Amino acid sequence: SENVKKSTKQCAWLTMLLFGAISVGIFSCSEDDSTDINPGGESEAESAWIAVFSQSTPSGYVEYMSVFENVPDEMDVSEAVELGINPRVEAFASNIYVYNPDAGTITKWEVDKSTLELSTVGLISFARQGLAGRATMLFLSDTKAYLEQLNEGLIAEWNPTTMEITEVVNVTPNPLASLHPETSPSTGTGYAINGKIAFPIWYDQRVCCDFVSPGGATVAVYDPSSKSIEYVQDDRLIAGKADFKTDAAGNMFHTPVVYNWFISGYYNNSSLPLHTVLKFNADGSYDPNFEIKLDEILPVKITREVSYVSDENLVLVYYDDTYETPSWDNKYDFFSKPSTQVSINLNTLEVEPFTAFDEYNSVNQHKTVDGNVYLWAFNQESDGTDNTTILREESFGDYTEITKVKNGWFTNYDRLW
Repeated sequence: SENVKKSTKQCAWLTMLLFGAISVGIFSCSEDDSTDINPGGESEAESAWIAVFSQSTPSGYVEYMSVFENVPDEMDVSEAVELGINPRVEAFASNIYVYNPDAGTITKWEVDKSTLELSTVGLISFARQGLAGRATMLFLSDTKAYLEQLNEGLIAEWNPTTMEITEVVNVTPNPLASLHPETSPSTGTGYAINGKIAFPIWYDQRVCCDFVSPGGATVAVYDPSSKSIEYVQDDRLIAGKADFKTDAAGNMFHTPVVYNWFISGYYNNSSLPLHTVLKFNADGSYDPNFEIKLDEILPVKITREVSYVSDENLVLVYYDDTYETPSWDNKYDFFSKPSTQVSINLNTLEVEPFTAFDEYNSVNQHKTVDGNVYLWAFNQESDGTDNTTILREESFGDYTEITKVKNGWFTNYDRLW
């Protein structure tokens, strides 16, 4: 696509060294120079970026982590740190924090400013507090961070500087967790809002064929001062994603889950609000005056993805009302079917064709770093290999490819400094 440019940069790579305790040396070079980026360690790297990605292995998808001054065109798993299966990785205050859901631990990694060498400098275990499994980290300050396990009714406050647990608070468990025995709702991202924390909750039921309504899109709002939690629901959308789409002004939009399709496709509940975009306010409430019903603007049968929001525009990928429901055994066929992609102006609801992402199977907003929006762009090769590219938005409709991973996908990309 002429709207997506290839990025040109020096090659860079990470070399992993294991001597007793894990430490990792990271080096960067130009095409003709293989020396350390900071010979003698005399000068600091001007910047450092972390890329976290998964790749398929015989044991399943394994997570890897790399740190660079100059991000390469493609990730190399042989030069990355293996983190195991399903960790959560976040960057904060120039450090890296890795949550291991199986062990219920968070490991702190420190990055040397000159050599970009990585070393582990702390570990917290939440296992005795009963906090393990899928969970979300959120950092508020150098001394205050949170780890939630809402399905079990637990929120831990911990100190990312000293790596000590401050306290573990028992809160009202996520009510969506008990709706269906084979459905496990989850959070994906936490948001700091006016002294509170908002955790959007993903609920998608893909078990045939007795759909149990979650009662509406749901956000858990935790107040650290009172140590209380409220589950805020809005029945204008039957279920929302585990993150918000955010714009440059900080507006948070809760968008439909692609698996809402099953509700109308297999549970025959097509009258439920499956295709609505809502706005979540910084005061911890849904905006009653904002509502975009995508299926009233377009003939939407499946909302595959609201890719992102930018410059008062929303990018929507959908299947129209001519799409025929496949058998239950072939229920995921829609991922391989041709879809329609448009932009919708949030103010006027004017619809325009959107072709910038035509070369990709799916694109989704990741995060904003230094004022720049970064997106994941997924593509599947003819042999079934999944590839993911990181795009940086230059302006709405104009993007630059930064780096990619073959046979896998990214789970985090961020600037350390």
